[in-house]
Amino acid sequence: MRTNNQKGSVALTTVIVISAILLFSGISILITNIDLTRVANDYNNRLVVTLGIESCFEESLYKLKYDRTYTGTINLSNGFGDCSSLIEDDGVDIKKFTLTSNLDEYYYEVTRRVDISVFPFVRLD
Repeated sequence: MRTNNQKGSVALTTVIVISAILLFSGISILITNIDLTRVANDYNNRLVVTLGIESCFEESLYKLKYDRTYTGTINLSNGFGDCSSLIEDDGVDIKKFTLTSNLDEYYYEVTRRVDISVFPFVRLD
């Protein structure tokens, strides 16, 4: 009879150890997936903010195409965030663009300079 009790306790111990290993493996996989989801979301929002900068820059160049003396602010808003472009003179036939874009807590700002003396315009930086 002792032999049956020892076999049962070994089987029970094996089941408990395997269950614990599977539980910790599942939790580890779950935490990894949560981290990957956050990284993917951050990358997506960063991409949207960067594309917002490019949209503002293109809209600013389009505005200057028809009015090369324009200085001021252009604001764009869409379902993916807001962006603005501040256009300033930075010398003779040089325009300075301060471009900002934001989406929720993501914010991006960049400054670009463009020579408008020729067409198509030449980006200096």
